[in-house]
Amino acid sequence: MVRKRPFKAVVAMTPDRVIGRGLEIPWKLPEDLRWFKRLTMGATLVMGSRTYESIGRPLPGRVTAVMSQKGREFAGTTTISGLQEIDEARFPKPWFLCGGQQIYELGLPHVSELFLSLVHQRVEGDVFFPQFEAEFHQPEVLERHEGFDILHYRRR
Repeated sequence: MVRKRPFKAVVAMTPDRVIGRGLEIPWKLPEDLRWFKRLTMGATLVMGSRTYESIGRPLPGRVTAVMSQKGREFAGTTTISGLQEIDEARFPKPWFLCGGQQIYELGLPHVSELFLSLVHQRVEGDVFFPQFEAEFHQPEVLERHEGFDILHYRRR
């Protein structure tokens, strides 16, 4: 099926593009988690199996679509084998890509808006957010917090 609506993406990353270390987020920012909840409530969250495993459960008030090329099933979620399976007939909208690295790499060409929490820390990590800036306008600063800023990018 042809997708008529683009994805949105939400991510928290450091200036060095780190978004994770193993299955963990290497910082604790409760206000950023509250922002994520407010932004995504009622939406479909599209994530990879490792991101889902790091969360450990479907998030309340949202549909969770887990991309698994091995067809693994996760209780309370819908398993998809590729982003092409996210369509208007099957999933409520909007659709938010929310990790991990591979999902962002595959999905960014189809993202119209990116909500980025820029974390003001330098941390070690092994999961990174891909380059995207050339495809998007300069960001609008939505909120400033101690430890991070929330930026909103729109595709050119």
